Amino acid sequence: MSLTPFTSPRHPRWAWLLAAGLLLLPAAWNGLPLMYPDTPTYLRGAEAGLVRLLGPGRLPTWLDEAPAASAVPGPTTASAGPQGGEGAALPPKSPGRAAGLSAPQEGVVLAGRSIYYGALLEASQLAGSLWWALALQALCLAWLMHLLLVTRWGLPTPAFLAIAGLLALATPAGLFTGLLMPDIFAGLAILASALLMAEGKALRTGQRIGVALLLLYALCAHASHLATAALLLALGTGWAIWNAWTTRAARSSWAAPPAWRARGTRGPWAGGLAWVAACVVGALLAEAAFSRVVTQALGAPPLRLPHLTARLVDQGPGTAYLNQVCPELAPDERWAACNYRDRFPLPWTDFLFEPDPARGVFAPADAATKRRLSQEQIGLAWRVLRHDPAGVLGDMAADTARQLTEFRIDIWGLGPRELAMYEGRVPSALMAALRDSRGARAPQWQDRFSALALASTGAGALLLLGYLVWHGRRGAEAREVATCLVTLVLAGLVMNAAVCAALAAPLDRFQARVVWLLPLLGAGLCARAALLRAAAAPPRMPGWPAHAAQVRTRKPQGAQP
Repeated sequence: MSLTPFTSPRHPRWAWLLAAGLLLLPAAWNGLPLMYPDTPTYLRGAEAGLVRLLGPGRLPTWLDEAPAASAVPGPTTASAGPQGGEGAALPPKSPGRAAGLSAPQEGVVLAGRSIYYGALLEASQLAGSLWWALALQALCLAWLMHLLLVTRWGLPTPAFLAIAGLLALATPAGLFTGLLMPDIFAGLAILASALLMAEGKALRTGQRIGVALLLLYALCAHASHLATAALLLALGTGWAIWNAWTTRAARSSWAAPPAWRARGTRGPWAGGLAWVAACVVGALLAEAAFSRVVTQALGAPPLRLPHLTARLVDQGPGTAYLNQVCPELAPDERWAACNYRDRFPLPWTDFLFEPDPARGVFAPADAATKRRLSQEQIGLAWRVLRHDPAGVLGDMAADTARQLTEFRIDIWGLGPRELAMYEGRVPSALMAALRDSRGARAPQWQDRFSALALASTGAGALLLLGYLVWHGRRGAEAREVATCLVTLVLAGLVMNAAVCAALAAPLDRFQARVVWLLPLLGAGLCARAALLRAAAAPPRMPGWPAHAAQVRTRKPQGAQP
């Protein structure tokens, strides 16, 4: 059965605009956009780049003083949370010491926060309000949902808007849509990749281009999104190769193909794989362009935080390896991390962000040591993996499993500790608005949002499982529509957990930003099943069966009359 768009005038295509408004309800109830301690870093990094490009005084600045040079960002791995922002102040600078995490005057600039997402925030504040950034985020999510639920799965507009309202009020999607962070694009990257690979062939050219552009920006917004999409692309490619091989083997065999092959389970579309691959390459080129600009401006490429070294030291295998090999190496052959063995094992956050020279490693180090720690992390990680593969892989698997189950809401409440993180980093008017926001006045809603997230995610997973088990026995419709796309989305959720847990640590925010995909697909597929059931049954109520009948009889996109 073809799943094609319903074009009745009673179901307007601009319904996704109304859905975007629904997705902004949590932020509107808060009274201002939700913020995170890293938000000023993104914005001021882009502002610093504009000031360097255009010269000081050409554009209004976010703060009264000039933007901090240390905030120049770039694509990065998963954010470390509140400690992963601009960095804490260090004691007065001594010769050779790079104060804080960055020191552009010494050629130390971190590829720490995406300049491309920062540009969105900077453009919004230059346009007069950060609400413009939230509006764009809401429109992106609503349009992609409309493309999947209405255009491809044929749901009527009331059902589509009901699902949008469900996502806004009962899942983390509404909160992350209203958050001035690139987190909402993590789920959009997974959904867009799966849509291109599973349903891309049925989309019109303009729709494919729109999804690909959205995916490209999502991958540029954060390097964890890029890593997840690259893993998803590898899985999709392997799946397509396997399908091609088994199909060829079945055709060349005199015996009947196995039942699972005879049913014709569809894998990813080769053209969709090419679209996703093009977006991955485009995001890599965008990161290379940022690195080239920084190199030309400062004489040295940006550095990545040594997340791999920090995590291996924290987990234990890295500490054991360094304690074993460092005493045997000549001074000029030692890893830079060897000089800090006396404080290992060390929490990964302290390794990266602790400014105390007696406890921290990266933040208080001089510029040359920072560069060595950054450049040596991949080689050191490979040596540690060879030294203790069971320990490294076991810890990664345990952290991934833990990350899959941790998705409490931690972006709502603003207590004294959270508010202190914004002092001096946001305009005074915004600081006053933060203190007066509902997140500051009613932080207890964070626990209530967490309970809703747990309930909606569990219900979505059960609906999804029930749909696949029940309708997987009933014909080609469930296999064609659901199996490929749902499998890719579920794989994307696991890969997101693996990337974030491996490069940072299991934190609730990292998985909460994507678990809304489960209730979205569960509710959408169940609504689709109800629609098809109504199409096959005698009319019972006006409106819904009539629409279902039209779904049953309409022609595919591009079909000849």
